[in-house]
Amino acid sequence: MSEIPFGWLGESRRSALRALIANEVTEWSSDWWMHHDVDDVEVSSIGQEDMVTSHALPYTSVSPSGSLAMRFGGKDMDAIGRHLAGAVDGADAGWAQRIGEEALEALTVRLFRRAGVAHAPRLSESIESPDLECDYFGAMHSRIVLGRLSWGLTIDRRLADRLAPARVTQGTALTSRATAINRAGVRIRAILDFGLVNLTDLSDLSVGEILVSERGLQDSLQLHLEGHGLVAGGYLKRRGTRRAVMLDGHSIHGDKL
Repeated sequence: MSEIPFGWLGESRRSALRALIANEVTEWSSDWWMHHDVDDVEVSSIGQEDMVTSHALPYTSVSPSGSLAMRFGGKDMDAIGRHLAGAVDGADAGWAQRIGEEALEALTVRLFRRAGVAHAPRLSESIESPDLECDYFGAMHSRIVLGRLSWGLTIDRRLADRLAPARVTQGTALTSRATAINRAGVRIRAILDFGLVNLTDLSDLSVGEILVSERGLQDSLQLHLEGHGLVAGGYLKRRGTRRAVMLDGHSIHGDKL
């Protein structure tokens, strides 16, 4: 097994690869599947444990630029060819096998060309390496469905990196502490000491009654910040249709701001 410098593929990369493979398979099937219908073509990601296994060896295409493997769960090549050609059982086995082989070679060539590899290695039945078997080496497993025919496709990390290169992100400068804090919203309350009133004035309040404060409009009020308590003093003012507070020129607890 060759050295693999990375591990599992992230979900964003898997999503991009799934879309790319689905597009290539759809275009390929329009050339090779007699009963091609976009609605009957499906490519989905599956886990290593969901791959169809059988005693038959997978068809693999291996190169230094990347590798792939196809598993058909024991279906022979002439059965694949008959499905693609829309032929009934009993059709010439040699002819159907040739159709299947050429079709799968064409799909392999499409995927490698999309990855920038001009000469794709030929498919052959062989034991796959761990690069093409294990998720933790970066292998990505997919299930391809064409109507009633389905098979597993695995690409290794090198081919995945060529098909959907990892994005290089530029480092972002950190925002200064003051800038970040100054954008935070806080709730402020302006509290005016109403003064003393008789308890009897409050025992039978009704809508429309007026309570007269002992404090004048120019008397100082207190500003409280939510979570910080008293922070300053000021005076009640008006700015257009809104109430406003004018600070009295000093902060009672300026260190809390």
